[in-house]
Amino acid sequence: MDGLLARKPARGRLLAAGLAVAIAAAAVAVLAAVSLNTRTAVGAGGGGGCSTPGPICTFKNHAAFADFTTVQTFAGGGGGGGGCIATDAFVEAFETLTMPGKVAMTSAIVSLSTFNFCTGVQLECASNFDPNTGGPLFNGTVQFGLDLTTATVSGTAAMFDPCTGASFTSTINVAWQAFGPNSTVIDSFHFRAPGFVMNSHFMGVSRQAVASGVFTDAAGTNRASAPTVNADVENDSGGTVTISHS
Repeated sequence: MDGLLARKPARGRLLAAGLAVAIAAAAVAVLAAVSLNTRTAVGAGGGGGCSTPGPICTFKNHAAFADFTTVQTFAGGGGGGGGCIATDAFVEAFETLTMPGKVAMTSAIVSLSTFNFCTGVQLECASNFDPNTGGPLFNGTVQFGLDLTTATVSGTAAMFDPCTGASFTSTINVAWQAFGPNSTVIDSFHFRAPGFVMNSHFMGVSRQAVASGVFTDAAGTNRASAPTVNADVENDSGGTVTISHS
């Protein structure tokens, strides 16, 4: 499968996020409240982490991800590809607030993959990452409910497929409903070198969710027609503190 689409379970994803934040930088403060009202999503930014310059930065991030996967297998598929096709549609939505500056941002990352596992050929590998800027392109809205309950993403994404050279617009309208208990990951990182000190802190809380809705491919086929439980909603917070001295 395309490496872009390989996803970990919720706790693994949260831990990976915590380590990424720790290595990138550090923090101790947790933001206060963040608005949960619908905002127009902009095709920029990432899913949490400190992006503002300065010795101290904190963030609070709401996120939801869903992976819609199907595999077609039947007698006679062989290496001809008729019954050897795995398809994957992935969507992740973010709402992030970073300090200082109270920089609020919403974004969505989406990708589509089709893979022939009999021949080992990647047939499709589209995503909404702009090949010129590297940032995700999404026009729409992202909304999160209180206390890890629900999330929705609705809009359109400009898709680029380096496997086929095609570009197209995908319609995204996916809703999440969380269930089950919370899972929590807490991670800290400390680094000291001559003239430099770095501290970081990350906390992520997630719940498994069922996701369903609409996610169209280049042919207009809905890749999210069947609900998936390979999904979650998350609240993450953390930040960085760096001190340089002679």
